[in-house]
Amino acid sequence: MAQDSIEVESLDTLDPLEVRLSDAALDDTLWSGTSIDMLRLLLDGLPDARRGQYEAPALAELSRAVLVSGGRPPRGGRGDDDLAWLRADRLLASGGAHDAFDLLERTPDIHERPDLALLHAELAFALRQDATACRTARALIEEREQPYWQRARAYCLALEGLNAGAELSADLARDQSQDPDFDRLLFGLTLGGAIEEAMPSPRNGLTLSMARNQPGDGRSTPEIYLSEAAPAWLTRLFEQDSLPPLTPSQDPAAALVLAEAERGEARRVLLESVLVQPRDREAAAVALEYLLSDAAEDGRFLDAAHYYGAEVQSLPINTDTLQAGYRFALAALAVGDVETARAWRNGLVNGPEVSRSDDPIAEAIVENAFAAPVQPETWVGPAPARIHQLDLIIAIAADELDLSRTHTLVQDWPQAAGRQGAQDVAMLVALGLSQPDNYRLNLLDARPTRVPPSLMAMEAATAAGADGESVLLALRVMLEAEGLTPYAAGRIAQTLDAAGLRAHVLRLVTDRLISAAG
Repeated sequence: MAQDSIEVESLDTLDPLEVRLSDAALDDTLWSGTSIDMLRLLLDGLPDARRGQYEAPALAELSRAVLVSGGRPPRGGRGDDDLAWLRADRLLASGGAHDAFDLLERTPDIHERPDLALLHAELAFALRQDATACRTARALIEEREQPYWQRARAYCLALEGLNAGAELSADLARDQSQDPDFDRLLFGLTLGGAIEEAMPSPRNGLTLSMARNQPGDGRSTPEIYLSEAAPAWLTRLFEQDSLPPLTPSQDPAAALVLAEAERGEARRVLLESVLVQPRDREAAAVALEYLLSDAAEDGRFLDAAHYYGAEVQSLPINTDTLQAGYRFALAALAVGDVETARAWRNGLVNGPEVSRSDDPIAEAIVENAFAAPVQPETWVGPAPARIHQLDLIIAIAADELDLSRTHTLVQDWPQAAGRQGAQDVAMLVALGLSQPDNYRLNLLDARPTRVPPSLMAMEAATAAGADGESVLLALRVMLEAEGLTPYAAGRIAQTLDAAGLRAHVLRLVTDRLISAAG
């Protein structure tokens, strides 16, 4: 018998929403039970690539975890290019240009989808993939006569040395709208001479690529300054590409002396050159200490810890380097290196081990292979409260919530950390941590608060098994709220855990603790 609830769709072509990246976090049923209107609303509410930004890296990573996951579209959403564009744009805001480009590279029939094709071409031009962008510009079927595409093809022709065709295509675009900056950039390419006066400020991927490919005057590379009208994603990418290449220092000691007299960008470049050189890792430790200290003074410790944390595992643990050992342990935790963080923690508590070959007393007992390591007699580590705090972050990062020791570490945390601490404890309790003393009493005494509609919708989506929708709703709650209540925090943790994103909950908590401790 016929059933009205059955929807028949063609499955001949992969839908853009079914495309996924290799590290997708959710399976292909993530939109099961979600309506097209709900998905459009949720995607529309995320930070956009043009002006949006995530304040916390952990929130951006949570958004990315959903957006790189492909699955069957919501009912009625197959072939909806607007929905596919929203997904790609929001991924560009959370995961960056490379993720969005990879996603669109895998999207079928992009030449038949003008909005997706435009984003794909812009990303390709910005990422120095000119041949790919030109291929899309030439293959486009609909809207190919729009000024942007006429100008893109003019540029592509100029790259091939077909200057007459480039001028003709530019004329066609000029008949529809004027763009003096584009014209100056194109003339520089077709005439083969340096642009006089200042270089036009690129405002999109196309003009940025054109500016990069200007011939110059044979003496220097033209200086490029991005327009203030450029989208936020392009500005971030341009700033990353504009960083000077890191060259390992050949004289780390001299570079450190120079860095001490510098400030700002010059100091950072010198310190990074010492950090990445492989010969003198003690000097590298000094450089990392300065880099983390500078970042902490500017309120950017967490960002720096994420950026430099991978270097910690190669640093020696000794009396000198342990002076900055606390921050080194935090930086290792920021990149998920729990083993290295434990090693630094043990060094902070016990002091550096003295090599037996350098110690005459140790040589006398060398036959005992299990003798305790010899420690410097004068070693004084950080205050117990600091070690307590570090132990707590290590336990959370290692997902050791079921240990009685972790329960003991948490006892005084909510009172010491205030409102944020209560929210974080609620998240961990939702993941299986034993409730601290007076946990329920504190919940009962809390001031009544309004339950946001997005939280109620999240709980309903979780109950319905709509994983993608429930995660995006959890993200929406966190983006909307100035401060979560413990109840909301706990429910969000349960939702993310149920969707297989437990590690993201732990990351949310550890990032906040690392930022506060740094």
